Amino acid sequence: MEEKKDDHEKLLSIQSGQQYQIKSDITRNKATLSQINSKINKLRAELTNILGSSVSFNDVISASKYASKVTGIRKDYLLGVLVVESNLGRYTGGCDYKESRMSDYRKGIFRDICKGLKYNYKKMKVSCPPSGYSGTGGAMGVAQFMPDTWIGYQSSITAVTGHNPPDPWSLTDGVVTMALKLTKVNGVTNHKESAEAKAYCVYLAGNNWASYCDNNGTNYGDLVLYWADNYEKLLGD
Repeated sequence: MEEKKDDHEKLLSIQSGQQYQIKSDITRNKATLSQINSKINKLRAELTNILGSSVSFNDVISASKYASKVTGIRKDYLLGVLVVESNLGRYTGGCDYKESRMSDYRKGIFRDICKGLKYNYKKMKVSCPPSGYSGTGGAMGVAQFMPDTWIGYQSSITAVTGHNPPDPWSLTDGVVTMALKLTKVNGVTNHKESAEAKAYCVYLAGNNWASYCDNNGTNYGDLVLYWADNYEKLLGD
């Protein structure tokens, strides 16, 4: 139930004006190495902001490689997901837990997560409340999971990383968490592109995924594959 709420909040954030122009990206000439580097450097800067510690270009690549190794998802696909998440504005801003307007229930879980990691909960960054619709912030780290959704994944993250407790503000744990959710769609770990495209749309919108994988210019799954393909061809491993 809590994960469905997370999906709904992600869906609203896109509907509120952050939709990305898909066809223009997919049908244009293949991206240059400079464009790929620019995308990942923008991502790197945004992750540095939301995670509260410096993230290098190589850190992003290494985290994707590690998550690929432990979950079976293609690293290039994970990089495509990260780039599109950045394009959608998911990694901008940064509020503390009070500014987030989280419910008291979520605040309690958030404090428990921070306590387990020996963090000062008053200083940890989370997403800000949306400006375009009525809602709350509070999503954490790379995966942008709400606290109640994060705790539902903790045992799965620990099982593949050995990190106990896992850290939402760790680049590695965050990318692994993202990968674990994506693997819920059959075929992703077999590297089937149709499954990969669907998985990202499910990641964004849950049961409403089909509206984000249509053929009318809003196929976010194809955009992820576009960037994954460019990364693989231009940067290799």
